[in-house]
Amino acid sequence: MSDDEKSKDAEAGEKPFLEKFKAFVNEYGTIAIVTWFTIFFATWAAFAGLLSAGLDLGGWLSTGEGSGWLWGLVQDWGPIGLAYIPTQIVKPIRAAATFAITPVVHKLIYGRLGVEDESEPEPEPESESD
Repeated sequence: MSDDEKSKDAEAGEKPFLEKFKAFVNEYGTIAIVTWFTIFFATWAAFAGLLSAGLDLGGWLSTGEGSGWLWGLVQDWGPIGLAYIPTQIVKPIRAAATFAITPVVHKLIYGRLGVEDESEPEPEPESESD
């Protein structure tokens, strides 16, 4: 990003991505991390399940044992190890989902379930002076 683009963003009141990310983590903290890993492991498990059920990855595995470079990976790593590759390929989608879902999860936990949000300081009671 050039200096001109940075100054245009600053004039428009937009923060760079890193600042937005830090603000996101500061606001949602543990919930963001738990949401990220929940989506990660769910995606990994889904791909592992699909591979175990016979998902054909672009025809690379369909011609039988010993053919296709992915067949060697399946034999060495198994479907769980191989599922890590497509899980990492969809990382941008998982990141977008984390940014979209985390505020909803936060609102659900702290709003509807009535759990107190420890990140927000409680207002001090006003002292009565006579």
